[in-house]
Amino acid sequence: MEEEPGKKLSEAVAVELKELQRCGLILGNRMKAPLKAFTNTIEKVEEFLNLASVTVMPAERDDRQKMLNSVAESMEVVSEFSVGVLPEDTLEHHLRSLEGVVKTFVWLLSSDPLSTMKKEKEPLMEMLRPLKQKGVTGDPVHVDWANALESIYDKIEGFVITECPEGVVWKIDTEP
Repeated sequence: MEEEPGKKLSEAVAVELKELQRCGLILGNRMKAPLKAFTNTIEKVEEFLNLASVTVMPAERDDRQKMLNSVAESMEVVSEFSVGVLPEDTLEHHLRSLEGVVKTFVWLLSSDPLSTMKKEKEPLMEMLRPLKQKGVTGDPVHVDWANALESIYDKIEGFVITECPEGVVWKIDTEP
């Protein structure tokens, strides 16, 4: 039996998620809830991909979006953590970078997921740049954080290239 697609994605990013958890412990309690929400989003994406692989694709886009509600809600939770954080607060860059990676999951609704992901890459790299600079002049945990998120993006992109280049893979309808 072939491995579930969502599990493939989760396994691809597992090492980087552990690195984010390690960095989060160093950065302090303020990162605990955002990291949990980020991890939850990846789990929701895994569940959706696994469900899609055993479900015939709904004909209507709205029906597909309904199936993605738990992913969308989880993505929104991650985004809400950066609301009200001041630009001079280093935490803002960490929270915005989590949000930047989560935004890449919009490919789940796209018929051209690679283009969709590429549109999100440059803004994400812009969010990571200040963290990499802070790590050079101060605490290397910021660089570790940025590198882990960049690697997660790369692994998601690699997953899309190999597993879903034309969009989410749904079960083939074999009934007449």
